[in-house]
Amino acid sequence: MIMNRVTNVIVILLLSMTFFSCLARKTKVGDRIQLPSMMPIVEGGKLDAETALPGGQKIMIYIDSTRCGSCQILRLRGIRDKMKNREEPIFVVLDAPQIEIQSLLHMIYATNLDIPIYFDLGHFIARMNEGITKWTGYSGVFLLDEENIIVQIGEEKILETKL
Repeated sequence: MIMNRVTNVIVILLLSMTFFSCLARKTKVGDRIQLPSMMPIVEGGKLDAETALPGGQKIMIYIDSTRCGSCQILRLRGIRDKMKNREEPIFVVLDAPQIEIQSLLHMIYATNLDIPIYFDLGHFIARMNEGITKWTGYSGVFLLDEENIIVQIGEEKILETKL
């Protein structure tokens, strides 16, 4: 009887800790996104040399392509069109497994997007910013200030935000 109660209390504590630890990892407004200073960029349908990411205020579209990377790339045109009146530069960070790089490069070239697309080949951003994919599952749109601190998250909220 006492063992059952102790076991129940332990299970409840473990579940509570798991629940709250998951909540704590979600990236939120005010968090600083850790970005590398240089990443390989897509040029003419192929990966080019590492290039510096934009400075100042910027809109970062983060895509984790582990599930349907081509679907996310097709979505970029709509996001870009919505954001075209924003003054901040827009860029994409594509976290892609090595095995998908060629097919994603082909898809990027075929869609003829005119926004910078950087490849995170080492999964740096996902590892350093644990909660970045918690917003939409596999992609997110972030308005960042000069210090890479999140000002706003989500397409619609960014469109409403005046800086």
